[in-house]
Amino acid sequence: MKLINKARLFKKRTNRLMAWQLHIFDSKLNTHSTYVHAHKLARHDSQGAKHEQIRMIKQSEFKQFKGKKDILRETNNPQLITNQFKPNAF
Repeated sequence: MKLINKARLFKKRTNRLMAWQLHIFDSKLNTHSTYVHAHKLARHDSQGAKHEQIRMIKQSEFKQFKGKKDILRETNNPQLITNQFKPNAF
């Protein structure tokens, strides 16, 4: 059985959504995994602002590199990054 808990991570001063935190507990493997969907706000265009998903990273890495542009960098191959950071239990 998998239990999934989502939490929003907000930037304190602006109260803007910075990332989704995903906590997964798998009772079969007895493992806890915490991952983060990091987002950035794209530039405004005529149709308004868009959120772009950048990558899914481990919580410890997110805390370490939070605020650095290189961890929130766009990629040309999102499938590669999605597979790379998925928990094994999925």
